[in-house]
Amino acid sequence: MKPDTDEPSNPVADGGAAPKLKVGVLTLPLNRNYGGNLQAYALVTALRQLGHSPVLINRRIPPRDFDIASLADRAEADTPLMAKSFTSLSSTAPNTKFIQKHIFPATTPFLSTSHLENKIPHYGFDAIIVGSDQVWRPKYARSMLSDFFLGFLPEDDTTTRRISYAASFASPSWEFSGEETSVATRLIQKFDAVSVREDNGVDLCRDHLNAAAQHVLDPTLLHDKSHYVSAFSLDRRRPDDKTLLTYILDVNDDKNHTIAALAQRLGLTVRTTDGREADPSGAQAEIKGDKSVEGWLASFHKASFVVTDSFHGVVFSIIFNKPFLAYGNPARGLARFTSLLKMFGLEERLVLHSSQIDLQKISQPVDWSAVNARLDALRTRSFRFLQEALTGDRPARPPSPAGQSGRSGPGDGTVVALRSNVSHSTGGTPTGVRSAAGAPSHVCQPLNVLCTGCGVCISESRGALRMAWNEDGFLTPELAPGASAADVPASAVKVCPFNPEPEAAVRDEDALADIFLADAKQSHPRCGRFEGSYIGYSIEYRPTSSSGGIATYVFKKLLERGDVDYLFVVQNDVNDRYKYCIFDKNDDIRKMSKTRYYPVSLDELFSVIEQKNGRVAVSGVACFIKAVRLKQYYYPEFREKIPFLLGIICGGLKSRSYTDYLAQNAGVRGNFFAPEYRVKDAKSTANDYSFSAIDENNKTHTMKMRRVGDMWGTGLFKSRACDLCTDVMTELSDISLGDAWLPDYKTDGLGNSVVITRSALAESIIQSGLESKELVLKATPITRVAQSQGGGFRHKQKAVKFRAWMAEHVSLLPMPVIRERLLDDVSIADAFVQVLRERARSKSLQYWLETKDADAFRRRIRSSLRRLKAARRQDGDNEPLSLRQPLMRWTMRLTRGRRISFDSMRAALLGGKQAQPPSDHAD
Repeated sequence: MKPDTDEPSNPVADGGAAPKLKVGVLTLPLNRNYGGNLQAYALVTALRQLGHSPVLINRRIPPRDFDIASLADRAEADTPLMAKSFTSLSSTAPNTKFIQKHIFPATTPFLSTSHLENKIPHYGFDAIIVGSDQVWRPKYARSMLSDFFLGFLPEDDTTTRRISYAASFASPSWEFSGEETSVATRLIQKFDAVSVREDNGVDLCRDHLNAAAQHVLDPTLLHDKSHYVSAFSLDRRRPDDKTLLTYILDVNDDKNHTIAALAQRLGLTVRTTDGREADPSGAQAEIKGDKSVEGWLASFHKASFVVTDSFHGVVFSIIFNKPFLAYGNPARGLARFTSLLKMFGLEERLVLHSSQIDLQKISQPVDWSAVNARLDALRTRSFRFLQEALTGDRPARPPSPAGQSGRSGPGDGTVVALRSNVSHSTGGTPTGVRSAAGAPSHVCQPLNVLCTGCGVCISESRGALRMAWNEDGFLTPELAPGASAADVPASAVKVCPFNPEPEAAVRDEDALADIFLADAKQSHPRCGRFEGSYIGYSIEYRPTSSSGGIATYVFKKLLERGDVDYLFVVQNDVNDRYKYCIFDKNDDIRKMSKTRYYPVSLDELFSVIEQKNGRVAVSGVACFIKAVRLKQYYYPEFREKIPFLLGIICGGLKSRSYTDYLAQNAGVRGNFFAPEYRVKDAKSTANDYSFSAIDENNKTHTMKMRRVGDMWGTGLFKSRACDLCTDVMTELSDISLGDAWLPDYKTDGLGNSVVITRSALAESIIQSGLESKELVLKATPITRVAQSQGGGFRHKQKAVKFRAWMAEHVSLLPMPVIRERLLDDVSIADAFVQVLRERARSKSLQYWLETKDADAFRRRIRSSLRRLKAARRQDGDNEPLSLRQPLMRWTMRLTRGRRISFDSMRAALLGGKQAQPPSDHAD
């Protein structure tokens, strides 16, 4: 996917898949400077659009009272590699929130070159980019100048690409001392690619540093108006009025006189960037303004005319196509203005004094079509520079100091990646990767990952993938007609919730919660971050919903309050039975107020919402929610576009064969439609619900679900990937909803919902419903809410260590990262239950595929279910011989076949270091 469809194509989109690189970005220390923050944002966003993983290298100037003697100790200290928050400003400062939301991940702060030298090898950067801003101006870089020429990298490091992007000298003359020139000249020779922001920078590099440089755009110009409007919801931040915007860094009487004259001539109200109305003399209204970065951007977007002495003030006037007057500022760097304006033929809009202003001329409209055409061409060229600098031909690189290119080094994680050491067998095929012919149906072959069919990878595939039904009845990605595996971008896997090798910042649910739910007031080890927890129902929607009707109520309120404009939820579909569809306030909300145990996909979500002007709320199970969060991480504009995620607590995704099986058991013969999975009986108990479907003769068939027995604890028709998902309570959503499977509530046949709010917006909706008495909810301890999902915790978290080992060593599956704190030791009895449940799961899919008949299926699956039922009855603490013997037979069979070793099995059960597998077989 190309995130900004209105922007010109870039070399990645035109040239096919490129390797994903971990890229360090080094710029001037971020602070309250709007331009500094936005250029950093723009560069990391461009890198993400190119398919790479940027990390801000957080170089800071030490405070004046800092103990220099402690620098060495600090450099050697075992400090974390990554910063959890931006601590250089107050946590409440708008800039802090912007940096954490849109620029992070970032390294720990580095206060010295020695600290940087010691720690930088641990990050495993494939490339480091210096820029943009005035990083090569000594008066701003100060003691960090050599760092901005990457002097902290080892002299013999030939693997890390050294790049400058839009580095600025700012001045038309050379400002380096003799020693600084000597050091910079030596270091810049090691660069793979050099680019500068001003045209005279090309000359300065050639004449003083003996280096060839290319002139490129400031990073903020890499993105067009539509990107900023969408990413930061600028249309909603400021009123549409006739405004003369002033952004003046150095106020004086001459500028005030010009502002007053222009405002009078143009009939405009003078405002500052925080939205306050200003007197042309410079006096400010005594009201609180919006000092956020987003508010600053909105002021340019809404302005009718701009007067500024800021370089980035001019930049955003051009981006938003606003007529402007630029006051040049020689002390801050005049070359920046002249170079920028020369590119677009706008030099006449630069003045140093009001005497140079021709009000008649300055009031004339700008030929923005010509400016935009020139900008498009320069944008394409600048993107091409970045891409070629990052992925141009180079000798094959050895592993990075972290042990693997593109991944964090020692000390960055508490995660165990349970994956195979892929090596080549005698046949020459990697044993950890199946060939297309032998690929199991639960593995997405184009990406080689476990798959539940969320479909978010489609948005990254540039048309090379599409969703299709596999033989087991699941939706999974496949190559589109005419596409080959080489056409699938490597970046497509980065949004997969089962990615075996995620980058450290998004390594698991805990890391993502730190990013997206950092403001949640409470935390629970099993339920994640949260605001409040409740049990109850919606008075209006419970009768027509699967349980308490809370999801329908929340969606209705989101639309009514204007928090979102659309919903992307599952509804009836004529062709596919159920499908995600866009939904607005004019549709009947009751159409989506039911639970669906049927495969659906989010593959159309991002293409749909890009065509909609407005915000969208999305519902989904845990893995779907995680995929959307990953997409929001790599493309922050989707955080604004999708401000609310409703999580459905899930016991596992079912194949569509499950629905066919239920329909036959209900008496349907032939085709059917409108399956309902939770037909409630108000006179019975909550778990005594029915399944119904309508046959070709328009006859409704109904069946009590207890007739088919336990369809959840046995794992029948379940996706294999669900065994490696440990998120029981949809920990990454704004609100989590499920059934209240507790003794106190099971007697209520209409059903009750457990509710966990995780964001302030979700909590406000629930509190509003309580105050209006539309909701009947009881505040409930989170531990009690967790108890309601005991089955989910047993199936998803208990024995996950053994399931992961079994999947990796027995099935040779590409393993996702499992949170280490969930890897508890496993008893032999529990291990045997896992073996038998997996057998029942896989056999159910096989037998239905072979029979397509409910009676024949029951006969064939009966023995597998009988064994599983017997194993689940055993006391795991006693480890009875009746369990040990069949488990040992299973182990011996795999050991004789050299599929596993006893040592690896012992490690999976009891912990400890796992021994190496036999030398002629890769476990």
